[in-house]
Amino acid sequence: MIAELSLPIQTERLVLRRYRPDDAEAVWAYRSDPEVVRYVPHGPWTREEAVTKVADWAENRWQLTRDNGLALAVEFEGQVVGDLVLMAADETLQRLEIGWCFNPAFHGRGFALEGATAMLDVAFDVYRAQRVFAQLDPRNGASAKLCSRLGMVREADLRNDWKEDDGWSGNSIYGMLDSDPRPRGERVPVSSEKRPPLDFMAGERVALDQWLDFYRDALLRKVSGLSAAELVQVSTPPSTLTLAGLVRHLTFVEQYWFTSVVGGLSETPHYKDAVNADADFDGVSADTALAEIALYRSELRRVREIAAAVTDLDAALPGLRRGQPINLRWVLIHMIEEYARHLGHADLLRQRIDGTTGY
Repeated sequence: MIAELSLPIQTERLVLRRYRPDDAEAVWAYRSDPEVVRYVPHGPWTREEAVTKVADWAENRWQLTRDNGLALAVEFEGQVVGDLVLMAADETLQRLEIGWCFNPAFHGRGFALEGATAMLDVAFDVYRAQRVFAQLDPRNGASAKLCSRLGMVREADLRNDWKEDDGWSGNSIYGMLDSDPRPRGERVPVSSEKRPPLDFMAGERVALDQWLDFYRDALLRKVSGLSAAELVQVSTPPSTLTLAGLVRHLTFVEQYWFTSVVGGLSETPHYKDAVNADADFDGVSADTALAEIALYRSELRRVREIAAAVTDLDAALPGLRRGQPINLRWVLIHMIEEYARHLGHADLLRQRIDGTTGY
């Protein structure tokens, strides 16, 4: 008996739903792009092809059968941002192939991982598949990284397996069994909130505060959606730097400058000891990484209040820097350059983990 799929499916940010004919324009917008369909078994669609395909998906492709794959629209804030498919490899529906295609305008936000994770749940929990696999062109590095993040294993590399207009291409097969662990562990929350726009005509204090908060938010976006294991992953060897280490370091930096220098408070520093000056960077652990993201958020709330209480950028602060007086203007400018430097590190670390780019 074929399982019945209940639609729509709601994830943290996305809705996976049955297609509607009026989705054709949104689908055509990305499936007409040669770069988007470079590694899929069809060329760029015309608008007419998109209308025909989406009409078929809307009418026939919302329950999985042996001869009819399941195609779901991926919607974010009312807009179709991609599509996901499951196709049966046999009449029992115990071997299923998964596929995806997303609008590049929304790349770098973890939508493919979030949607494909939900689709794996459909495959294993609804249709009771024994195995799910994906077939990729070996040159498709982004999809290969996605497969790895989904917990799929690279099982085979076939040579000259797909015929193309200009020759043959290989085929990399990634697979997952129902007994394999799936990425259901706790992750850093993903915020769907939009950043407030920067005020291009702001005065000095407002501009300094805005840019510092912009970079703080950028760091949180760099770690959003990641698991504890990914936060502590050393992804740019020989450097041992990790995203968890950056968060720990910037938590310490925020505490030092705003509680000790701006606020004049005496506190035990986060993550510092007398033996290892780099304990903040070096002491990462998957057991504590997620809690340390929460500590960073908490520290931000506290230091913003401390900074807001100081209204004069020129006045000497209660704390000293190397025995000398210092004002809030210097602290804010230093914090902006501190974040700018480390966010360059974060860019490379995150891209190496899952391909996510942007700020």
